[in-house]
Amino acid sequence: MVVLLAFAEPGFAGDKTYTVIDLGTLGGTISVASAVNNAGQVVGWSQDADGHTHAFLWEYGGMRSLGALPGGTNSEATDINNRGEIVGHAERAEDCGGSTLVTHAFLYDGLAMNDMNVVSGCSSRAWGINDRSFIVGWAYPPDVSVVRGFLFG
Repeated sequence: MVVLLAFAEPGFAGDKTYTVIDLGTLGGTISVASAVNNAGQVVGWSQDADGHTHAFLWEYGGMRSLGALPGGTNSEATDINNRGEIVGHAERAEDCGGSTLVTHAFLYDGLAMNDMNVVSGCSSRAWGINDRSFIVGWAYPPDVSVVRGFLFG
């Protein structure tokens, strides 16, 4: 699977032409784009050569991995704002009711992937971030049997 990015350029009389860009992969066979900001930075996830999925940032014609949280190997980026802040979710080695690998929401600030610590234990995922750095997503607290939406900011 190959991810392609298309940019519209205005033409005459309302006609549009498109440029399609193959974003590539991180060494595996799959990449998926999730969001693009006004600067043309694209985020998503891609497999590496070992089959792990990594959140990526594509800019200036190249894709780079954003890594993973401590103890985890997989991550996915879901959104990017116009400030270049990226959110998503990543695995983390942690005990949660017998499961030793849980998913935590993260915020990538341009330097590092930071665990948002929305809940202690179990799982959380960040799905969107706006230009004021407000983040939305969901969390599955260990003491609650249902998923809860959250607003972080």
